Amino acid sequence: MAKILHIRRNFSPRRSLRIPFARVPLLLAIAAILGLVGAWGLWKRQNSVVTVSQIETLSPPNGTVGTEVTVTGSGFTKTENAVLFIPQNGMPGFISDLKSKDGKTLKFTIPEGLTLCAPKAEERGIPCPLVYPKVGAGDYEVRVQNSAGESDSATFTVTE
Repeated sequence: MAKILHIRRNFSPRRSLRIPFARVPLLLAIAAILGLVGAWGLWKRQNSVVTVSQIETLSPPNGTVGTEVTVTGSGFTKTENAVLFIPQNGMPGFISDLKSKDGKTLKFTIPEGLTLCAPKAEERGIPCPLVYPKVGAGDYEVRVQNSAGESDSATFTVTE
């Protein structure tokens, strides 16, 4: 308690608020620069465009389980892309953790069974079923999901 009283006794409003007149223009210039930087950051965030993935082609457009498929398009992220593989009459499944070196191509292999768990669902506390539906013959809608959203679709035909 004695220290606090001692500090208060030495407090002088004139000393703490006194700014040399020569520094005022410098302080105003710094404030203006900080204001412009903040405004530019806000404008940039509001006007930024996120490129949603687009699929141009699937190569090959058909194949059996185990076929490696190359997705050509745009807007793929370097990591954490997922292919949503949707059968005509069934539950959609995911092929996760796909990488794209150039943002224009992705490669994945047609699996025997699909995981029904969305990418990073378990990290977000969403329980994942331990069921892996078998991939059978038929047409599948293919979409790419990543941090930018979900792409348009293309069709891949699984043959026997």
